[in-house]
Amino acid sequence: FFQKLVEPVVSGVHGQSAKTIPAQRIFGSVIEKAKELDSLTAAVGFLRPKNSRPGSAVGSIRGGMNVVINTLQKSLEDLGVSIITGSAVDSLSLSSVWEIETKQKSFNADYLVIASGQVFDPEGSKLIDVPKNQTSLVSVMVQSDELNEFALGPGALLAQNGDGPKATTHLNSKWPWMREVLEPSIHAIRLSFAGVLEPDKASVSEWIEKTYAVTGAEVLDFRVDTWSSPQTLSFDPVGNASLGYVGSLVSGNGLTAIAKSHLERSAK
Repeated sequence: FFQKLVEPVVSGVHGQSAKTIPAQRIFGSVIEKAKELDSLTAAVGFLRPKNSRPGSAVGSIRGGMNVVINTLQKSLEDLGVSIITGSAVDSLSLSSVWEIETKQKSFNADYLVIASGQVFDPEGSKLIDVPKNQTSLVSVMVQSDELNEFALGPGALLAQNGDGPKATTHLNSKWPWMREVLEPSIHAIRLSFAGVLEPDKASVSEWIEKTYAVTGAEVLDFRVDTWSSPQTLSFDPVGNASLGYVGSLVSGNGLTAIAKSHLERSAK
């Protein structure tokens, strides 16, 4: 039950094993409502919209989430915010202000927000890494008439079987605007894996055919993106009035969860 149902759902949705993620991050307000109603089923029924459809809790915008990133970047730059990427922090200390040293530049700041998935060690004046989950996302362009049937709908969470994917998304099915920009029988599919991958075209083709039960699917192109995300802590890292934390380290996985948690923490 755990390996075939619980683990695939939790790791596929939250990007972290059910063995390590805090229950509060998975169930949220369901736990408190279940205590109030003395029933887990009643709590879920109370909180879930009566007319909700599968996948309705997930949304996107035309053009994909990179549109949000570009818009936020432009808004920040219009406000005079400087964005420096690829600049690791060499040292970090707090006196009357925060003093940050990087290879590119030194900074002083009254307030510091850490979104890197690390915690500040005041004794050692440094950032400390926490355990991380590594995920590889394989994005594939496929030509196949059989995939026009959308047999898996928008996608599926998958029980781990050897080196196979833990989740897949059929983008043509999930987002209507994708069907408008792709040629007939051309499909965009994502495969999600635990760990680091360097697959070849033959392996990607095999995963597509096994996952979607099709034959003769032609892989036109694919790319692999691998990233490390911190495991969600079961406690709030020690901070002070001039130090804050954001991101999956304290809020769990997903843009909505992070935004909601940040608003709640900021209101305290």
